[in-house]
Amino acid sequence: MSDEITPPTFTGSPSLSSQDDGHARVMLGRLSWLAYFKLGLRALVVAMLALLLGVLIHQIGLSWLSIVLGFAYLAWLAYQILWLRSVVLFCDRHGVWVAAGVLPWEKGWGGVKWVDLDEATINIGFIPWLTRSYTIKLRHRYTKENEIVLEDVHRGNEISALINQYHMHFLAHRPFVM
Repeated sequence: MSDEITPPTFTGSPSLSSQDDGHARVMLGRLSWLAYFKLGLRALVVAMLALLLGVLIHQIGLSWLSIVLGFAYLAWLAYQILWLRSVVLFCDRHGVWVAAGVLPWEKGWGGVKWVDLDEATINIGFIPWLTRSYTIKLRHRYTKENEIVLEDVHRGNEISALINQYHMHFLAHRPFVM
């Protein structure tokens, strides 16, 4: 058995090699079901509180307000689900990046360049092991303020190891510049 870690298989994802043109991206992962489960639990608690508030509002004769608030909450919940679906962790020749956003004015990405990356680590424990959902930390070599933390990443342990493998590959094959 080989010690080399193979990247997660995603159809159509290119390999990360020194011949890449700089535009090839490898999708490393997305958020796991646990992120959606946490949102569902919060939604359940808010729905129970809203039900109590709705009863109080109905008693004072403002039932239309509870209907408006209910629809606003459902719209917010749909937005949150779409936002969770938009989070993508990927890498290219330049570094490791996280992209997210639903609405055009909020879509964006951030990350760490390979030369500035210290390491990719995960938080380990029983719950992450059981759910296969890990928190990935992309540590910046020079400053802790630019650290990227992404919670509830599916197979985050494998992805963290893969990022570190790509990082070592980059460091071994980068051109020497004086």
